[in-house]
Amino acid sequence: MNTAKLGQRNTRQREILQQIFTHAPGPLGVKRLLELAQAEIGKIGIATVYRTVRLLEESKEIRPVTLPDGEIQWESSDRGHHHHFLCRKCATVTDFAGCPVHVHNDSLAKGFVVESHELTLVGLCADCSTATTKTIPLKTTRRRG
Repeated sequence: MNTAKLGQRNTRQREILQQIFTHAPGPLGVKRLLELAQAEIGKIGIATVYRTVRLLEESKEIRPVTLPDGEIQWESSDRGHHHHFLCRKCATVTDFAGCPVHVHNDSLAKGFVVESHELTLVGLCADCSTATTKTIPLKTTRRRG
């Protein structure tokens, strides 16, 4: 993290949080970021996580991702163009490569110019869809006759 240019010293907690963003499979919210950091280094407070997220965002090392429900999570800025998949059951957000969005200028209202776009697909992740499709055997009763 280049915190020197922001007038901040680099700390072990900040290094760990930066590494978490670098290796995460998708955007992370502050709560999940805190859990991952605590698993890695033990004692770290929520205020440190919020401060570090702010510093990383100011230094353009992470960028915010706004999910369909309005929640803001953050991800490493070096990921290039990609989109997200949000599991509606467990709320995990993962990246997916490629871009299914192809905007034709003639489909836009006159004078509109597309500068960027974001896409979040919503559904069930592999774990949740497997759990949902497992059927519970029904108890059958035999009639005695």
